[in-house]
Amino acid sequence: MVSQQGHTTRLAITGLGGVGKTQLAIELSYRIKKRYRGCSIIWIPATSLESLHQAYMNVAQQLSIPGWENAEADVKRLVQEYLSREQYGQWILIFDNADDISMWITRPTSGPGARRLIDYLPRSDYGCVIFTTRDRKAAFELAKRKVLEIPEMDEEIATQLLHKCLYKPTTDQAETSTLLKDITYLPIAIVQAAAYINKNGITVSEYLSLLAEQEEDVIDLLSEEFEDEGRYDHVNNPVAITWLISFEKIRHFDPLAAD
Repeated sequence: MVSQQGHTTRLAITGLGGVGKTQLAIELSYRIKKRYRGCSIIWIPATSLESLHQAYMNVAQQLSIPGWENAEADVKRLVQEYLSREQYGQWILIFDNADDISMWITRPTSGPGARRLIDYLPRSDYGCVIFTTRDRKAAFELAKRKVLEIPEMDEEIATQLLHKCLYKPTTDQAETSTLLKDITYLPIAIVQAAAYINKNGITVSEYLSLLAEQEEDVIDLLSEEFEDEGRYDHVNNPVAITWLISFEKIRHFDPLAAD
């Protein structure tokens, strides 16, 4: 199992936006649940303090933790203490999109307990905390040496994903290779391209022609919304926005690299 006897394991999954970190965490959850039937999987979106706090409220309610409904209660502390009990058994706590390290290590000036978010992580011999994050520095800060970096897809795996997503898979390998190279083998870009091709009834060749248009037209193309069950309802799907978020992170932490 991911957790190790004697201490709480922390693991971080890091990589570019859209590379498949959330999907890997979901797949890991299913496999753990299949192997360890009694293991609880707790999923917390960490896109903002608001989403995280609401998720903690939902977890406390579902676990029927006494006192969670009290307006003055420190719900994060209640969940921490509950999961830290040995009798609760095995659990995996997943914080998805933990990209803002300051959110975890900055001590609030007010509120119940005024503790850092990282101080609320439960401790149990039977538990494991998993983070997904775009930020490599955040990954090592949160999980120390237990960091899994997701590399870009190779052409073979990217081709399999494209064919899986296309309603009518192309048999032209040269076109497939060109398309995958143009969208940098990024899983989210592959899924969006396939969704656009399927929805508009065009060929891979026609999609490549669209990618060869003027920059403004390409931005419009990559800004197309598409359905993806693995994404949150309130999070924008387009690839252009995913790349923009990654760029903004670079500009924030390393202006010289951004320039």
